[in-house]
Amino acid sequence: MRQRRALPHGGRWRAALSLRLRGRAHRLADVEAVERHLGHRPVEAGGAAVHLQQALPRQRTDLLGVKIAQVTVNVLRVPVDRPYVAGGRTVDANWHVLARITTSDGVEGIGYIVYPRPDLMTTIGNAARELGEHLIGMNVLEPEAAWDRLARRGDWVGPGGLLHCALSPLDIAVWDAAGKTLGQPLHRLLGGYRDRLPTYASDGLWVSLSPAELAASAKRHVESGFGAVKLRLGKEATPELEARRVLAVREAVGPDVRIMVDAVESWSLVRARRTGRVLQDAGIAWLEDPVHHLDVAGLAELRRQLEIPIAAGEHLYHLDAFRRLLEAQAVDVVILDLARVGGVTPWRKIRRPVSVSSSTKRRCDATRSPSERNDMPGRFTGQVAIVTAGGSGIGAATARRFAAEGAAVVIADLSGTRAEAVASSITTGGGRAAAIKMDASDPAAMRRTLQLALDTFGRLDIMVNNAGLAEPAPLDEITLESWNRVIAVTLTSVFLGMKHCLPIMRARGKGVIVNTASISGTGGDYGLSSYNAAKAGVINLTRSAALENARHHIRINCVCPGAIDTRGIQILGRERADELRRQHAAVHPIGRVGEADEIASTVLFLASEEASFITGAALVVDGGLTAHTGLPHFRRPTP
Repeated sequence: MRQRRALPHGGRWRAALSLRLRGRAHRLADVEAVERHLGHRPVEAGGAAVHLQQALPRQRTDLLGVKIAQVTVNVLRVPVDRPYVAGGRTVDANWHVLARITTSDGVEGIGYIVYPRPDLMTTIGNAARELGEHLIGMNVLEPEAAWDRLARRGDWVGPGGLLHCALSPLDIAVWDAAGKTLGQPLHRLLGGYRDRLPTYASDGLWVSLSPAELAASAKRHVESGFGAVKLRLGKEATPELEARRVLAVREAVGPDVRIMVDAVESWSLVRARRTGRVLQDAGIAWLEDPVHHLDVAGLAELRRQLEIPIAAGEHLYHLDAFRRLLEAQAVDVVILDLARVGGVTPWRKIRRPVSVSSSTKRRCDATRSPSERNDMPGRFTGQVAIVTAGGSGIGAATARRFAAEGAAVVIADLSGTRAEAVASSITTGGGRAAAIKMDASDPAAMRRTLQLALDTFGRLDIMVNNAGLAEPAPLDEITLESWNRVIAVTLTSVFLGMKHCLPIMRARGKGVIVNTASISGTGGDYGLSSYNAAKAGVINLTRSAALENARHHIRINCVCPGAIDTRGIQILGRERADELRRQHAAVHPIGRVGEADEIASTVLFLASEEASFITGAALVVDGGLTAHTGLPHFRRPTP
């Protein structure tokens, strides 16, 4: 895989997160050896345990009954092509603890950790084998429950240390099996969307090599397609000699390849400060582990004094340790070792404080090529959104805005023609969209819409329940049929959209729902009692759903527009539409009715990470209309 770009978060550059498995590069020989042991076909080089998964397209209705039936653990020795010296020892093989989970319907999940020495690997394998027995009978779709059970069984020797190393291959294997059971690749369950990832080469770039040997090894990596390499430093007598190794590699690979440096915690703070400045002048992309990982204050000082990004975290085991690192603003790039933290389940918890930590632009520059540094993608790049009633008005504006900011969008509308038109306008402009004719109040139609998103784009991140219907009439003249229609389209559709998308989002561990309510749900209108009741229901339904799903990391909010210039005004006003528009404009303190795009902006805000602490909110967007008490002017303002 070629390096493409750093990881954006909500359109702002966050502290980068680097993931590694036991801190070692996965060579083609390692992956092929694991595959031979499993009897599977080879996969691409560079694959870690989480990359071994092959998504299985499955149509299942009994997923809750899929249990873990068998667990096996093996320890493998895989010889390296070129023995090398690390930590004063000769390394001639990598050692793997390989876990396999088999479910009651025959699905196999795979996970492993790898280390370049045999020390304690047999012990870790035995511990994983013993812990794995306690997975038998558990639901494969509940990996967090599985991790908690195993962690409790071994908590007397943990947390951290050997316990986490034994938990990690089991946890990865459970996640792998869960993804295969759901028919989704694991990277999608974890929030990934791209077909390429930023990578660097580090194999064969050891501190024991001479500058010439180091340069030749780096050049081979670049010739094989890598756009970044990472060198180990820390054994030279002076900063200048360390920089000479970097400059030798730079001369061999050219100016466009990024060079990272791992100092393997070998320097004192004073030495790290001096060497960091010299390496900064040599043009390195980041400096990893310049001092001991427990010296958080020293890392923070280096980060303040140097311009190059500081990377650390590989040696940490617990969420609290990562929090201390981030709260001290000690790192730009967080490196997370799956074996040390205990697998995918704790990684997901550690990822959250990393993703919301403060950042600087140099974080993005560390892993991006010069040609990419002015190419920032949208807030929703790679995400998938569904917009109901997306064929016109607020829905169409919202769909187009999501697409413009990188999302793939499913446009669902009662008018298939309008939905197709919006989708066509998006795809013609280079975006990704699909259209479906659907009645949002029909449970089967809602399920088909969700399935279209999964089948076409592979995931669902954002659900916008936007359908609504008003049939003006005095309360005593409203027929039961009319009442039921308004409630079904305006309120029941929101219920159905949330009911059917929530299991998908819970399986992924996150999601965002934005419902379209109205200021008509916060107060009464003449002749709109059914609509008032329905929109008030949307507001309180949103609040209840937000409370129930906050623990699943699913945020649910609603937007309450004032009068918006859409087809609704035309339909309600008919021949008096222009007069109605002027009347509405007159009662808004801002002096006009709103535009659909202004509501779309609010929806996108609520769906974005800028609103990460907002859930259960009813956000009023009405040009100041509901700010007025309704009383007459005590003193009319001067125009």
